[in-house]
Amino acid sequence: MQNDFKQLVEWSLEEYSTLPWRQNRTLYTTLVSEIMLQQTTVGTDLPKYSEFLEAFPNLYSLANADEDSMRTAWKGLGYYRRAANLLKAAQQLVNQEYPKDEEKLQEINGIGPYTASALRSIGHDLPALAVDGNLKRVLSRYFEKFTPYEKGLDKEIRELLLQSDFYKLVEDLGPRKVNEALMDLGRVICRVKSPLCITCPLNGNCKAFKNGTQEELPVRTKKATKLEDLHLVIFINFIKKNELLLYKKIDKEWLTDQWEVPTGALKPPDKFKQYPSADIKIPEVTPLKTGITKYRIYNYAVQQDDAQVFQILPELVNRETSYFSLDDLPHISTATEKILKKQKIL
Repeated sequence: MQNDFKQLVEWSLEEYSTLPWRQNRTLYTTLVSEIMLQQTTVGTDLPKYSEFLEAFPNLYSLANADEDSMRTAWKGLGYYRRAANLLKAAQQLVNQEYPKDEEKLQEINGIGPYTASALRSIGHDLPALAVDGNLKRVLSRYFEKFTPYEKGLDKEIRELLLQSDFYKLVEDLGPRKVNEALMDLGRVICRVKSPLCITCPLNGNCKAFKNGTQEELPVRTKKATKLEDLHLVIFINFIKKNELLLYKKIDKEWLTDQWEVPTGALKPPDKFKQYPSADIKIPEVTPLKTGITKYRIYNYAVQQDDAQVFQILPELVNRETSYFSLDDLPHISTATEKILKKQKIL
């Protein structure tokens, strides 16, 4: 096992040591990169990471950021809640040292179990496993663990460190290097489908590879969520030249506290509260297709004056609305921005 993981670390260092978040690493850059990389691909993060650090080069500058500048810096990365968590963590950490204990780290606003273990293992370089999807997949296959994903696999992977030989392996090779190497392997070789086992540095003693069970692991008992179709109408409105009507999203809606072009959902699913319901027919225009969580979204752009907008979406009468100059728009959703560009408004 020691030789397997030594080869893995050497492979990772040779292939991926140049990733920007691995250069001149600090606890602050680890915090930024690990939250940024959650639910986002390396390719998407590569250009955004450097831009983000230019905007917020240290913990103090981030802790004092306002919502608008934070949204602008995060634009293009999606799942803005991660940015909100990062901001909360920075605001609390700016007045204290980074804890080394995972439980203490989780007491910081915005830091959950994964980020805590990543800060300990990658930031502090102390024995821990940053158990994301990649680590669960790689280690469940290497040790051939059939514990279902939803029934304790996460805990079982973390408990590998309770085994003295594995703990010593991680400590000797370096927790940071081991965790980064496992992430690289899961991302590039030990893929969900069609893993490239022949080229894997761990194939010498990988139990799943030996037994041909690699594509069965990790075990999932929960079926993949079936996507629901969601039809949204984006009402583009000008009160005068170069101004656009926006409304502010509220708590528990997608993009909470963000400004957005008035948007209505056509025959939305039961209990859907992310957008006001619009009782109109699907417009005869080509939609922009996007997706989020369990929805396949069709976005239709139509032009309406303000009276019609408030008539179709009466819920907006009691919501915060305002007109913004096109030259000074607040941060809006990526989908809406694409629509406005398609309409040649931006």
